[in-house]
Amino acid sequence: MDGDGDPEFFLRNDFTKLPRSSKRTSVLADVDKSIRVPGGSTTRWNFKSRAVHAVHEGRTSLMIAFDRIATEPGWDNDAVSQSSSLKQKLNDFDFMFMLAIFQTIFGLTEPLFQILQSKTLDIRQCDERVTGTLNALKALRSTETFSRLYENTVQTVGIPNERRKRSRPAWRDFDVGASMGGDLADTGSTDSYRRIFFQILDNIVQHMTLRFQDMINLSFFRVLDNAVFKTYSESGFPSRDISQLIETYPVFDEQRLRNELQDRRMAFLYK
Repeated sequence: MDGDGDPEFFLRNDFTKLPRSSKRTSVLADVDKSIRVPGGSTTRWNFKSRAVHAVHEGRTSLMIAFDRIATEPGWDNDAVSQSSSLKQKLNDFDFMFMLAIFQTIFGLTEPLFQILQSKTLDIRQCDERVTGTLNALKALRSTETFSRLYENTVQTVGIPNERRKRSRPAWRDFDVGASMGGDLADTGSTDSYRRIFFQILDNIVQHMTLRFQDMINLSFFRVLDNAVFKTYSESGFPSRDISQLIETYPVFDEQRLRNELQDRRMAFLYK
C-alpha cells in the first residue's frame, strides 16, 4: 500500500485539490451535481470524513469526469495528467480498500464529532457518546466486517495485484502496529489486508481511549449551564458536580459558589 494508506491520505492527495479549480468542478457538476469533494483542512478533521464519503459515493461520476478531462480539448497537460492519476487511484485495490475502511469508520465517528462540536455543557452526555462510539468501533473489528469490505472492494475493482517488494514508510505514521513496510507487498494475501484492517481499528480505539479518558472529570461544567437550573429545582442540588469542581480548581470559594447556585435554584423553584 502506498502513501495513501494512512488516516491522513485524503489530506495529501489531489482529490481535495479539485475544488480549487472551478473548471474541473464545473465538469464534475455537469456529470453529477450531487458530488462535492470538499477541500482539505488542517484544523477540521471532519473534512476528511466529507472527502471520503464524497469519493466513495461518487466514484463512478468522478471517473466519468476524469475521462472527459482526459479526452476533451481545451485542457492543459497538468489537468490531463492529474485526472489520469486520480482515475488510476479509483481503480487501485489498495486505495479503494482504505476508502471503504474509513468510510465505515467515519460513519460511526461523525455523529460523535457533531456532539463534541456543539455548545453543550453536558459532559456526561458527551462521555456516554464517546463510550458508545468506542464500543461500536470495537464491534466493527470483526472478521465478518473485514470480509464484507474486502469482497465489496473486489467487486468494485477486482482482486489485488501482485506487488513488487518495496518499503512503505507511510505505514510508520501509525503509533501502534506501524511496522508494515514490505509485508503487504510480499504476500498480497487476504491475511495481510485483514491485519491492516485490525491495526487501523486498534490504533483508533487506543487513541480515542487515551484522548477522552479524563472527560468525565469535566462534568462539573454543568454548573455553568443556566439551562439545567430548572432540573436542579426538580432533582436536587448538584453537590457532586460542585465537589468535583472544587477538587479540580481549589481556587474557587466553595461556600460562596454553593450559596450563589442555591439562590439560583430557589429562584427557579419558586418561579
